[in-house]
Amino acid sequence: MNCPTTNRITYKLNIERLIIDQFQIAISKNPRHPRHLCNPRFRINRQPITESLTETRSLCIMRNMAQGIFITGTGTEIGKTVIAGGLAASLKQLGTDVGVMKPVSTGDTADARFLKHTAQVDDDLSLINPIYLRHPLAPAVAARMENREIDLSCIEDAFAELQQRHDFLIVEGVGGIAVPIRDDFLVVHLIKQLQLPILVVATAGLGTLNHTLLTVTFAQQFNIQIAGIVLNGLRPERAGLAEATNPVEIEKLTDIPVIGVVPYEKQLDTPFPDVKFLAEFTNQHIAWRKLEIL
Repeated sequence: MNCPTTNRITYKLNIERLIIDQFQIAISKNPRHPRHLCNPRFRINRQPITESLTETRSLCIMRNMAQGIFITGTGTEIGKTVIAGGLAASLKQLGTDVGVMKPVSTGDTADARFLKHTAQVDDDLSLINPIYLRHPLAPAVAARMENREIDLSCIEDAFAELQQRHDFLIVEGVGGIAVPIRDDFLVVHLIKQLQLPILVVATAGLGTLNHTLLTVTFAQQFNIQIAGIVLNGLRPERAGLAEATNPVEIEKLTDIPVIGVVPYEKQLDTPFPDVKFLAEFTNQHIAWRKLEIL
């Protein structure tokens, strides 16, 4: 995808807005193994730096961001939508023309509506969510119960249209990476077809080592680029040794950066959260700058 032309860049980025003030998280001596994530003394570093980026640097950033990212998870109800919405809200806050997509939804369209709200876009819900099935099941099963055939060309057409409309596209999957969209077509096949890198959302607690390693290994079998891992839903009052050691162990096992550990936040457990709060909350807990695609 070509770099957006200069007449589409309506803002001037600077280091304070893009990286330091919004995204910087204090890192340990070895940034590949962020032990700070499980250290109770971990603090956010928000010291401002006023050095401005040049227009050339801005264009390079836009070139790297020109395509998008696919948000997948180690299972269902893992918090993919909040993380995807948080990234959308953060980029929108910086002036990026960001679009969102939920190719397939089952049970309801709440995730697609959440994403539309957080990205503050005018795109029709039918474009954001081209395939909707009534039963809250794996898409292949839900479609069978409705005697429907899932038309993958609807997803392709919607994806192409949204890419034309926006500089950066955030796509959220349905369930985990091996969920069948059709009997012969899994979520991982959709990721491969869209040619997007993935961000894996996993639980923060006990059991996540197995689930995360399986997800990463499966994605790698399809030569999919894995941009990072986020551990979501941490309950500090219940956290133990598993939560304290999981970030480092996952990096050791997968060689993929854990870019954040996100606690549960009641204010975000709503269909239409405050977008500014969502951006600030995810910026505080996720080092978006560690995503290789940004």
